[in-house]
Amino acid sequence: TIVSARGLRDADWVARSDPYCVCEIAGKPREAKLQTKVINNNLDPVWEHNGELPGFRPGDTLLFKVYDKDVATKDLLGTLHLESARFFPHGFEGEVPLADAGKGKVAYLKLKI
Repeated sequence: TIVSARGLRDADWVARSDPYCVCEIAGKPREAKLQTKVINNNLDPVWEHNGELPGFRPGDTLLFKVYDKDVATKDLLGTLHLESARFFPHGFEGEVPLADAGKGKVAYLKLKI
């Protein structure tokens, strides 16, 4: 479950960011992909998005990317590489810091796997 994020940077000029999260298997982006809904004008979105990645194998790394949805483009708000040893076979629940969150910004992604 992609539960939520907090501390995201504001990438919009007029309003706040409109974040969504994409999860795929690193190195296998065409095999399976999950995407949350967009939460408008929110820097601490709650998605509670459940899903499965059918191409996942032990040893794979999950790649999470949080974006700001805009009309013409998408801005990257943060990334996370989660190695399977962190959640397989016993699962994982908690917050993990996002890389590429912006200069001086500390943002987190909350997961339950």
